[in-house]
Order: sequence, then structure tokens, then C-alpha cells
Amino acid sequence: MTKNGISILTSVLLINVMFAKDIDPFAVNNGNIPTKSEYSKELFKFNYNYPSEYKKPLNRPWFKVTNNKPLTKKNAYDYIMALKQYVAPSMKTFIINQNKWNKSSQKGWYSMLWAGETYL
Repeated sequence: MTKNGISILTSVLLINVMFAKDIDPFAVNNGNIPTKSEYSKELFKFNYNYPSEYKKPLNRPWFKVTNNKPLTKKNAYDYIMALKQYVAPSMKTFIINQNKWNKSSQKGWYSMLWAGETYL
């Protein structure tokens, strides 16, 4: 629906942007950081050093499961297991050893900007 060529959604977005001065898209935990007495270990570090060009991953074991065919009920379990096996080493480091994760290159994983629930 439009009024004078501006959609209602666009209007809402523009209003939100005008009043969104305090929104930090790089915030972690929506800005709710625990005190040192609540959590004394190192916090997650945001990785926004996105690559400038797309490089197709070489190791994609889930593609071997489907053999470039559609995902089906018959191959779905093997597909999920291949995905889990692929992400497991990185996720174990991320969950178990946050300090090591923060100091690593984060192995090609990138953070998603936080828009916040009040943004839209």
C-alpha cells in the first residue's frame, strides 16, 4: 500500500531510522553486558571483517550427500550429520574456549549486525 508514492513500510523504516540514534549495530547481547561479578571471562568479539569477494568453499561434505540433487527425506539425516561434522570443530572452540575463539581468525565465521527488536 502506498500513499504519495511512499509505502507504509518505507515510512515506518524512515521513522525508526530517525529515532534510532542509540542503536549500535555492532552491539553484543543487545547491549546487555554482564558485570565482572556475573561473568568474569572474556566476552565474544564481533567479527565484521567480511571478505571483499566470495570464495566458494572447497570442502562441502553435505554436497557429497545430495550429489547435486534435491534434499529428500531419505538423505536428510546424512545431510544434517555432514553439516554438523563440518561446523563441530569451530563451534566447540566457540562454546568451550571463548578466549581461543576471540584470538583466532574465527575460521571464516562472521558476525551478523544487530538490528535490535525496536529497529523495525
